[in-house]
Amino acid sequence: MKHPLPPLAIRRVAQAHAQAAEAINRAAGQGAGYGFSPMYPLVTGGTQTSGPITGVAGPPTGIGGAGGEVILTTATFALTTATWVRLEAICSDYVLCGVAHATAHPVYFQIDGTDDATAYGFVPVWSSPGNTETRALSSTILDVVRMLPGNHTVRVIWNSEEGANDVIHNANNPLFVYQLGF
Repeated sequence: MKHPLPPLAIRRVAQAHAQAAEAINRAAGQGAGYGFSPMYPLVTGGTQTSGPITGVAGPPTGIGGAGGEVILTTATFALTTATWVRLEAICSDYVLCGVAHATAHPVYFQIDGTDDATAYGFVPVWSSPGNTETRALSSTILDVVRMLPGNHTVRVIWNSEEGANDVIHNANNPLFVYQLGF
């Protein structure tokens, strides 16, 4: 038994969508396609710093404007051509602090030594260990950047805003890097 075709209007919308997606991909230099750009994994996990880790005072001062920067995860990779790259980190952490403190600290990318203040998340800060509120929460950081050929280093950075008064309990901070298109 043959299945009937959808109404003509639905087929035209689907065809127009496919043509638009193909035009966008061609303009982006990614060939024909249906709105999906292939992703090639360059990094899956990265090298994570085990914790707990005591915070540091700046310099360098983190993107929050106070405290210092602590590396949670590092990854290196090489590109043979200029291309778009997707960066993704899933940060499951919490911070303990015994002094007056912010309620959350930023986590963000550092790309080839430069802080990326456009893509960041937050981890919670608690004042007393062992109570029911002390737990890790996950924050996902996502960015798509254009990168030139060569070797690159991407880090996930924690901005310890109260310096040495902070201790981060980092459960897991995997970093994923994907080359978009081939």
